[in-house]
Amino acid sequence: MNRFNGTPRTLRPSFSRMAVSDPLSSLIMSTVNEWHIAKHPAFSLDEIGLANSLAVAACPECGSRCIVRNGKRPDGIQAYLCLDCGRKFNPLSGTIFDGHKMPVSEWIEFLIHLFQYESLLCSSLDNQNAYNTGRYWLKKVFLILDGYQDGILLSGDVGVDECFLVMKPKDLIVLEGGKKLRGTSRNRHCVYCAADGSGAVLLPYGKGSPSRTGERNTVIPHMVAASSFHDDGDSAHNAIVKDLGLPRTVYPTKCTKGLRDKDDPMDDINSVHREFKRLMTAHGAYGRRNVLGYCNLESFIYAHHGDKAAMVLDMLRRSFECGKVLRYREALKKHG
Repeated sequence: MNRFNGTPRTLRPSFSRMAVSDPLSSLIMSTVNEWHIAKHPAFSLDEIGLANSLAVAACPECGSRCIVRNGKRPDGIQAYLCLDCGRKFNPLSGTIFDGHKMPVSEWIEFLIHLFQYESLLCSSLDNQNAYNTGRYWLKKVFLILDGYQDGILLSGDVGVDECFLVMKPKDLIVLEGGKKLRGTSRNRHCVYCAADGSGAVLLPYGKGSPSRTGERNTVIPHMVAASSFHDDGDSAHNAIVKDLGLPRTVYPTKCTKGLRDKDDPMDDINSVHREFKRLMTAHGAYGRRNVLGYCNLESFIYAHHGDKAAMVLDMLRRSFECGKVLRYREALKKHG
């Protein structure tokens, strides 16, 4: 039996059960209520102005350009009417914020938490949102970043390596007698990583050890602008030499083991691994179907080099340009 059954999952409902019977309990309740109001503001004039500044050229339902202004909503956001299909909509219709009930401004804090590798649970508690709201918003982020790495071309000297993610316990392959597979087995997800100091690509390969064919189909398309590369000597990387003919420097693990980060010639690619594993550790219950989503997210974070303001600005701009809609039920429905 789950000892948390019946316990509210958000902060305000948890305190709403507390009886206000003395000055101390009154102070606690008023403080929690103030927090809730601060975390869930009404649509601000800035947000209404932002929504009304978005260009609307066509109906999000049928694509018709025969649209007219149709007054404003009670909150001041401009409304539109399609003369062809009769659909009524607003500037946020057809974007990732289509149908949203919470101000876009709440996303700012959510994104900062995400970029700081905080878990969805911690973020939801701090934002006073339901945990499933965080899951829903994360999948929206994945949708916004869909295809993000497709156009990344690495240049100069590129570090190449792979990292591995554990599988869910129920998906582990166990040998007769309960023995686990040894080494880099099919019980781990492989992710190819390559970085040039400015940008990085993280590309899911599948289960088990990488192959030359796998590298040829995943990493090489991002290295056509590279002038050289370095790695740990894994034979799977030979495909880069064969296909691109790049100069290669090998740093075997036995030679770099124990070196300080600043002295390790593989530290550029190792730092990608470290940060990616921080992200995946924070999201320990991640769905294995979403590995590419997390890879795109880490590539996005890496490209901004810790500038959270730039990350938030870039992500929100992308969200309005995404042109995709994700409904709550579709995002959280269980797949077989």
